[in-house]
Amino acid sequence: MFQEIQNIHEDCNELFICLSEFHSLSPNSVKLAGISELKKRYEIGRVANQTHLLLFTRSGYGRLKTEQGCFEIGPQTLTVLPAGKGFYFELADDSWQTCWFILADSPQWKGLRLMPQDVFHCKEVNVVHSTLRLLHQQHELAKGVQSEIESELMDILYRYLKQALGNRRVIMGADSRVWDFITRLSGRLHIRWTTEKIAQELHLSEPHLFRLFKANVGKSPMQYLTELRIQHARELLKHSHLSIEQIAHCVGYNDGTSFSHRFRKSVGESPGIWRQGQH
Repeated sequence: MFQEIQNIHEDCNELFICLSEFHSLSPNSVKLAGISELKKRYEIGRVANQTHLLLFTRSGYGRLKTEQGCFEIGPQTLTVLPAGKGFYFELADDSWQTCWFILADSPQWKGLRLMPQDVFHCKEVNVVHSTLRLLHQQHELAKGVQSEIESELMDILYRYLKQALGNRRVIMGADSRVWDFITRLSGRLHIRWTTEKIAQELHLSEPHLFRLFKANVGKSPMQYLTELRIQHARELLKHSHLSIEQIAHCVGYNDGTSFSHRFRKSVGESPGIWRQGQH
């Protein structure tokens, strides 16, 4: 059913990181890792992989084919491909940003043998990607001589890999769009969001959007957004010298009055009084 395929367009950019050189992780059987920015054409096929593959998708989309069928690989997901099974995946978007790890089929990772080939929501994607890139940069700076910083980064990376595998949860295609939006929302709180506007951005109907938010985070889109805004506002009140009016605009309210009303309703006191209590 599957073939050995490796078809990579020259516009793809792949950084290969040999973790066997990084002594603190070699006992954990992480053999190779990489950071990929894929464009135009990217196809990988394996008849029966001899190693485990963990594929973290930061942005963009891919398409996975296994014996169980076809799956969309969306943003903020972890694709688990255990050893001993064939697969095929390809670029399914204008671009696809990933990082990945090849793990030996060893006792260290024996639990992977029991996992299905599947795509899971993964909240650790960004931190795994950032830690891997930082680890590579530190290794380059140290010119191959292992430093204390490098050892600490290796330990952090290993813990995040184990955490990501422990927290996996199967998602449907539309779920990945919701989680991608949620992941990026903290940097976009200043936008005057409405349920209609969020639904349009995700190409979903409002009822479908509502159901997906309730299923994934237990709240409606606007409930989740309000909680995030108030949480961010509290941080700004505590750690900045911005005025109430300025903070209101930072977190997406038209003016200080509407922000103060919502803050009081959520926290139990006005922004000004709450701020005074933090000092």
